[in-house]
Amino acid sequence: AMAAYVPIALKVVGSSSISTRIKVALAWSLVMSRLLYNVSTWSRWNVIMYRQMNAVYMRVWRRIANECRFQRTVRDADVRKFLNIPSLHCIIMRKRLLLLGQVIKSELPIIHALLSMSKDGKKLPWALLIVDDMRELAKFHACKIEELGDPMDNPQAWL
Repeated sequence: AMAAYVPIALKVVGSSSISTRIKVALAWSLVMSRLLYNVSTWSRWNVIMYRQMNAVYMRVWRRIANECRFQRTVRDADVRKFLNIPSLHCIIMRKRLLLLGQVIKSELPIIHALLSMSKDGKKLPWALLIVDDMRELAKFHACKIEELGDPMDNPQAWL
């Protein structure tokens, strides 16, 4: 992702003659597509990985918003709000849920079997991430999906 960002950082992203809307579009297509490639399939996440990805993610957006990453007078959330972009966590969660939708629509029994497998009584890591994503979705959109209930209690309702 940085290999795509560095060549355009000064001349394109830092340019005052290019509109913010075009800079954002270029960032999504040239940088974020690489940074977020296949992120929906990752099953192991830790704080260090997330911080490293978020540092690159926010570096680009701060540059576009003309907010230096070293001067923390403006929070990351304010930069994202100004540019109307979601958080990295939101994007990753959304990509996983979209992948889950594709898996379910595929109707391949082997994929459903793999997702329902467990090892030593524990669900597989990716399946656990999906359940957490569905719980967050339910928490933040309770009025729309209240009737679905907890995904662990009734996963079929979510499918």
